[in-house]
Amino acid sequence: MVPKAITFTLVNHSKENLQRELLQELYKPDVLDDLLRESEHVVARRREVIATLAALNKADEYVNQINCGGSTNLFAGSSQLFKPLCHFMFRNVG
Repeated sequence: MVPKAITFTLVNHSKENLQRELLQELYKPDVLDDLLRESEHVVARRREVIATLAALNKADEYVNQINCGGSTNLFAGSSQLFKPLCHFMFRNVG
């Protein structure tokens, strides 16, 4: 039982020292800035996603403006079967 306790103490002490040294290296100001900097690919992808989101939001506004019961509707004057389908297709999901 004593060798296990000694091994545990040595391993635990080594782990704590290693963790302390790694954290000191990680939080150096010059290294931290480099680690937090995003790559150009990530920045470009974020811009693409923001543009896509804006386009989808605009499309959502257009779809929500469609009035399924109005006279400007493609289904106006059609049978009553198309109106529930129209409401289902153009409902505000978000």
